[in-house]
Amino acid sequence: MRRSAAIALKLCISILLVWLVARHVDLESLVSRLGQLGWLPIGAVAAASLAQIPLTALRWNAILAALGTGPRFADSLRVTAIGLFFNATLPAVVGGDAVRVFYARGLGVGLRTAIHSVLLDRLSALVALILMAAVGLPWSLAMVTDGELRHGLILAVALGLAGLIGLVLLDGIGRQLARWPLGRAVALFGADCARILRSPRPAAATLTLSSCVHLLDIAKAYVVALALGAPLGLGAALLLVPPVILSAVLPISIAGWGVREVAMVLALGQIGIAPVDALSISIVMGLSQIGLGIPGGLLWLTTGARRGEAANAP
Repeated sequence: MRRSAAIALKLCISILLVWLVARHVDLESLVSRLGQLGWLPIGAVAAASLAQIPLTALRWNAILAALGTGPRFADSLRVTAIGLFFNATLPAVVGGDAVRVFYARGLGVGLRTAIHSVLLDRLSALVALILMAAVGLPWSLAMVTDGELRHGLILAVALGLAGLIGLVLLDGIGRQLARWPLGRAVALFGADCARILRSPRPAAATLTLSSCVHLLDIAKAYVVALALGAPLGLGAALLLVPPVILSAVLPISIAGWGVREVAMVLALGQIGIAPVDALSISIVMGLSQIGLGIPGGLLWLTTGARRGEAANAP
């Protein structure tokens, strides 16, 4: 009941935020602008989305290897694709993560390692995003003239960096709390987190792969803007799109819908991009995330469900 209420609340927030943006945009113009996208930019966005799947699988595989287990890359790729399908179709992102844990168990990965690896995979993507936003902050602030947006950007980066510090200290904090049941869980996760952070190769690999995934998202926005004739340069895209993606990570809406649209319109509006074009870019990025799940859906329908059930059978 509580979970259903949370999903309903997220849905309402998504609808409300999309409505708040859409009421400032002529819907006919929006449809017209989206209709102007040719097959070439659509194909480029689709290709970028497809490339994100093996990159995400490689990142997860690197984390699993650092934690002492190593399923074949082909298996990691299949499970990652299926997880992305459920991320795109279920109202809660954790649904896809739970599916990944389920299939990882079928690959012989221990329950604790499976859960921790998926959590660390999520965190590595977030860490890369925070670092990208932090590195570009001085130049982003030079582009953003609105005082409230500047303060919001600084606050978001500061909170993100504070979270990174907490992540680094988690192992030590967990050991102090290990006498309590919940504290033991924190200690175990902190220990696995420390294994990644203190190992240069897996840490560098996960950070690099996460950055590549985010760069492909930035490329999608840039390609769509280019196709629409919107004045979004590559440098501006590298600076303004990461904070937009970071805002969409907030667990207050369905798959970031609504939050991403508001953030995109506000961010790109700072460099003179019309709301209709910014909204078009955001919608295409959102649809590309749904499209990201199509290969995994086909795998699940043809082989995934049977393999998962067989592997987890008692």
